Amino acid sequence: MNIKSLTELSISNGYYEMIEPHLIFRTDIDLYTYEVQKFEEMRIDSVMMSIYDDDESLLPNSDIILYLNGIDNPLNILEGDILYYPDSSTFDSFRMEPTKASTTTSVASILSTPNKTTQKDKNRTNYLQNGYSLPPVVLEESKPPITLDNGKVLVGGLN
Repeated sequence: MNIKSLTELSISNGYYEMIEPHLIFRTDIDLYTYEVQKFEEMRIDSVMMSIYDDDESLLPNSDIILYLNGIDNPLNILEGDILYYPDSSTFDSFRMEPTKASTTTSVASILSTPNKTTQKDKNRTNYLQNGYSLPPVVLEESKPPITLDNGKVLVGGLN
């Protein structure tokens, strides 16, 4: 089976484009049904060879069959499953051109870039500005935990 490598993916701003869809669902193309046999469980390659009469050249298009049937893991294919498949001559119409995928802005691409600005906790800032030494705050200058003042014992370094 011919598996595409990362070098064949489109690059946008120095990053590989792995979020945008590269397959589209077509409602204008007739789909046929196939029932998975026992020896084809967890084997999309065997299913493809049964559907398309042992034509190994069609194995790289198994992603289309998985996409049409909503299968994200080929190991989930079990005996008795009904799979939908198109005629092999229509495979190219299910693929999206890379230029179309890279020019659109999707919700997934917006959400995949988190805001990484540093946020400051106001309570922690107040502790530092007022000179408190409560854990887990670490002051630039440490205060002794116990001090003596005119015969009084002060605990905690708060005063």
